[in-house]
Amino acid sequence: MQAFIATHTGSVTRSYSVQLTKGKRDRLAEDAVASKLLLNALATACKLPGDALIDNGLLTGSEHVQV
Repeated sequence: MQAFIATHTGSVTRSYSVQLTKGKRDRLAEDAVASKLLLNALATACKLPGDALIDNGLLTGSEHVQV
């Protein structure tokens, strides 16, 4: 599964992508990763503290978020 998210403020546009290892998670767990990435992107765009995706250790092995 892949997820792509973009945010745009008055001065900054950011894009995020993540590619998850096939078969590592069920659909519900993949949706949880994508949802947390979305919330994280929105929090960053709004300048809120925290990093829900990394803190929860949802990515494993060679999986990573590209910004």
